[in-house]
Amino acid sequence: MKKNILISIIILSLVVITFFNYSCKDESAETCDSIVFPDTGTVRYLTHVQPLFDCSCAFVGCHGADTKEIRGFSLDDYDNFMTGATRQVIYRGDPDASPLILRVEGKVGVRMPPDRPPLSMNQINGLKRWIRQGAPLN
Repeated sequence: MKKNILISIIILSLVVITFFNYSCKDESAETCDSIVFPDTGTVRYLTHVQPLFDCSCAFVGCHGADTKEIRGFSLDDYDNFMTGATRQVIYRGDPDASPLILRVEGKVGVRMPPDRPPLSMNQINGLKRWIRQGAPLN
């Protein structure tokens, strides 16, 4: 009896892991090239940052609203990753120490977003500038 329960738990765990692993791959192959950050001036969350998250990160199985409990944060809404995360994703004013930047640059762990085109240098530099500006909700 205990052996059957253990086997069932293992199989269920593998199914859940497989779902979350492949759900990111099922999204469209959109490269997010149309999202361009300004070279100078203020980077705006609503104009630049959230659209980039929506395109590259904040969907089912990755960092959408449905994964907050599993991954500790979601990128579908400002409050979900700035104040509602179980771990800090962004250090205001310090992009080089921010886990978000370290992951999109591939310096720590798996490069984000996995199984999708990497963010462009313009997008990474734009995110860094927004964080350096204090990561405001603007």
